[in-house]
Amino acid sequence: LMDIASNMPATPDNPSFLIIGAMKCATTTLHRQLAELPGIFMSKPKEINFFNNDANYARGMDWYLAHFAEAQATDICGESTTGYTKRTLFPACASRIATDLPGVKLIYMMRHPIERLKSQFVHDAILGFLDPKVSLEETLEARPELICNGLYAQQLEPYIKNFGFDRILPVSFDWFTANPAHELRRVCRFIGYEHDLVPGQAELAVNVSSQRLRRNLLTRLVLDSEWT
Repeated sequence: LMDIASNMPATPDNPSFLIIGAMKCATTTLHRQLAELPGIFMSKPKEINFFNNDANYARGMDWYLAHFAEAQATDICGESTTGYTKRTLFPACASRIATDLPGVKLIYMMRHPIERLKSQFVHDAILGFLDPKVSLEETLEARPELICNGLYAQQLEPYIKNFGFDRILPVSFDWFTANPAHELRRVCRFIGYEHDLVPGQAELAVNVSSQRLRRNLLTRLVLDSEWT
């Protein structure tokens, strides 16, 4: 990656925007939608975990920028790491981003805090990060960050301090899932993408969301039986 990064044009505009969270708020869907648009380059993997991971951050900006080395010179580049708004666990993210990407724009997706929490419970249970047999109260006492991840004003506070309101675009999960094409256009305007979306691209926005909802149907049933 270091060799690849050395061939990348030195510019503060790569990446020019970050999807900083929140977890379980359709950030993966938005990342995939943007990656399908010509002229936008989204990182692979989706979550680079650079500014929140001390070991990755120690690798330096050359390592980070190497993830965008395959982008064309005119591409708008972005990445999506929900760990950037897990302030309880990674308090240095906002200041690191402000230092290394001072011109970056930030997209922050939100949903009803209880629905977001329930979805994270399912996610963490599937990955083995928590035991679904343990009571909700005991789990939250042991892992207070589960609640903190949904305290959106608290998560955004250091970003507002470092970047101001104009550089942060809030996106509602409910609006996004109800009218994804409209919200995708709003995101595109924010990041400076000047091309119009064609009908097929708008349909892609709907289809990606629908596919994710179908895949999550079983886990939602499990969730409803365990925690509601």
